[in-house]
Amino acid sequence: MILNNKLTGKYKELVKCLLSIYNLNVTKINKGMNGTAYRDNNNIEIPHPKTDKSLSICLHEIGHKVLHHKRSSKKRFIEEYEAWNYALNIFRILEIPIRKGLRNKYKRSLRYAVNKALRRHYKGKIPIEIKRAIK
Repeated sequence: MILNNKLTGKYKELVKCLLSIYNLNVTKINKGMNGTAYRDNNNIEIPHPKTDKSLSICLHEIGHKVLHHKRSSKKRFIEEYEAWNYALNIFRILEIPIRKGLRNKYKRSLRYAVNKALRRHYKGKIPIEIKRAIK
């Protein structure tokens, strides 16, 4: 079931516009602050875009699709970094303040992704821009 028109919240029109531009489908609206971008199709799960934080999660998941991460050979932590930067760049373009709580979520998310790669014995270098972002 496609739920694009069931979105509510302060930023619903922005999200609906991006969904339309990129031909994406919302298949589940999450009650919590989490999302998923499926690799094999144009489906995403997002929260209602009611707050800055929930908007950032929506934009992050849209970013995964826009950046074609479904066929990427990049490490997951690099995909996460790119998707978060996509979301934060939209904030900057629209002049939506990036508050401290959102910056902390960004850092925690990237730290988690990098640490997961290291736990799985990743031996490559962590790019300097990601190191800077998680400090």
